Amino acid sequence: MPVYQPGKPVRIWVAPWRGDDGILRSGEYLYVTLPDDWSYGQLRDDGIGAGMIGPSPGVQHIAPRGQDASVNPYRIQPQMQIVPEN
Repeated sequence: MPVYQPGKPVRIWVAPWRGDDGILRSGEYLYVTLPDDWSYGQLRDDGIGAGMIGPSPGVQHIAPRGQDASVNPYRIQPQMQIVPEN
């Protein structure tokens, strides 16, 4: 079940420091808000659909067809046109 976690305001203290120009800068507080977030939970166990989508079992090797292989006459080949030209 999704749970909304609102942003959290945070106060950051910056200590006094001396700048490159030699001027002493006083300490200050910066107020910022951490971003909000949605928590969707965690998957603890595989569900019933685990493994249904993914690579097929076994090794599949796709290679170009050799010159001596026969062409299926019922399959449209790349050089063929589906609709004849007029």
